[in-house]
Amino acid sequence: MRRIIFDRGIAKIRSLNKNFRAFLKMNSCFLGFVTIINLFINTFLFKASGNSDQVMIYNIFLSAVQPFSMIGTVFVLRKASPLISQRISFLLYGIVFASLVITGEYAANYYWAIGTLLSIAAGFYYATYCLQLVSYTNDDNLDTATGILSTVGSVISLALPLILGFLLSLFKDFTGYRILFILMFMLSSLALKFSMELAPLSQFDKDKKVYLSEVAQTLLQNKIGWKIMGITFLIGIRDGTFSFFISVLIYQFIANEAVIGINSFLGNACAILSASLYALLVTPGRRSRSVFFSVTVIAGAIALLYINLSPVTLIAFNVVNSLLIYFINMPQVNIYFSVVQNIDYFKGKGAEVHTIREFFLGAGKVLGIILTMNMPGSAAGYVTAMLILTVSQYISAFLINSIQSQLDIQQTDNNKTGDELKIYA
Repeated sequence: MRRIIFDRGIAKIRSLNKNFRAFLKMNSCFLGFVTIINLFINTFLFKASGNSDQVMIYNIFLSAVQPFSMIGTVFVLRKASPLISQRISFLLYGIVFASLVITGEYAANYYWAIGTLLSIAAGFYYATYCLQLVSYTNDDNLDTATGILSTVGSVISLALPLILGFLLSLFKDFTGYRILFILMFMLSSLALKFSMELAPLSQFDKDKKVYLSEVAQTLLQNKIGWKIMGITFLIGIRDGTFSFFISVLIYQFIANEAVIGINSFLGNACAILSASLYALLVTPGRRSRSVFFSVTVIAGAIALLYINLSPVTLIAFNVVNSLLIYFINMPQVNIYFSVVQNIDYFKGKGAEVHTIREFFLGAGKVLGIILTMNMPGSAAGYVTAMLILTVSQYISAFLINSIQSQLDIQQTDNNKTGDELKIYA
């Protein structure tokens, strides 16, 4: 029996074509340098400037610019090619990394430019990624493909922060960061090389029209559309700050990148476990309860930080937060896909739908960061900011429950009539 399962697994892996293999290599390089960006650019800026507000403003630019860049991305994607869009992304990343190698710590003076360029580059990449995943796989091997991508992503997210954190801690100056920037430049160059090996996404040669205004009207002229975007906004409020704030706080207490790497390793390991548990435990009907329960537990853990805020308690909190991260985020994301994927009008317009969503996500991130910046610069102020951002997700639980109830009713009606799912309410 085991032999049969093994042989089937090997057969599925072999069924993945050369385009997927090139895509896997390209995406692995991308995940490598993005993992470094998400973790160590923040510590680099803080180390160079000693100013946490500068780190906050960098993240505001990182969050605010991407939605606007994705408008340009959609036009490039439709009028030219998705692959050209992605190659522009890698070129922009390469320019940023090369600049960091050359200028070193002095680049921190241009934190706003770093945030802007990285945000534009991210916009050009992500608009193409999902289209490629669908194009370079089929129904028979899609699960195998996503499993491989997830496994590779997990290995990268666990290994890189730990290894590079210890590397950076060996240097008191910025030598370690220069090595890091060289590595990032090499990875972006390799990603560009692998993207050259990919076959064109032919379906975009047939439809050159941009559907941004039509998609926006369809989404926003109804209650469910607004609720979905409201949930997206709430995701941004919390995730925009939590994605970097805990690491920066720890670094403020103890300026040691190895500790940051260990914290990231523990968090990512717990997140992998969280993803597995979520897949086993949560169904569409349990989405809102999943968010409500997780928010309650995390809010309680944050409240304990009022007693003692230190690197140890922050790392402990990060473990708790990471164990529940999928139980908060995935219901919010999945309810979005539950609506969008069941509407015939949106088929073939994924880039436009995601672009509209990015505006709400980015707005939430910016608001969350601004709120955090304006809290008192004390232990109590930091903890209060984290608590407010987390408790805001109770609204998301309510909205998810409302949408799911409406979807269930409409699905029942549609099963009787044979009509497609409507989002109008």
